[in-house]
Amino acid sequence: IVDPFTHSIQWSRRFAGLKLYLSLLMFGWEGYEKMIDHQSRMGHLLREMLVENGWEIMNTSSLPVICFTDKDLRKHPSFISWICSKVVESGKAWISTYPIKEENTIRAGITNYASA
Repeated sequence: IVDPFTHSIQWSRRFAGLKLYLSLLMFGWEGYEKMIDHQSRMGHLLREMLVENGWEIMNTSSLPVICFTDKDLRKHPSFISWICSKVVESGKAWISTYPIKEENTIRAGITNYASA
């Protein structure tokens, strides 16, 4: 007996691949590739701007995910949480905290295709 569930879109359960499916349907493989390249470039630009402004990058990744901290204020336990809460409260961006080597960092990820 062939179970149609194993060979078709999940009709009665959460369709986890829907976001990817619709993105490919709308933009095609070439458009999807351009979007990912753009996000990667924005991540690289953010890294460069952070370094130029005295922030310390705490991770290395080809993905547009940057973990960073302030060289002088990194030892203050509430600093990272305070910065994150202010950015999130602004409604203009979303960042979070992420521990690296037992020290909290600010984690920013470029995920919006319209980031410029």
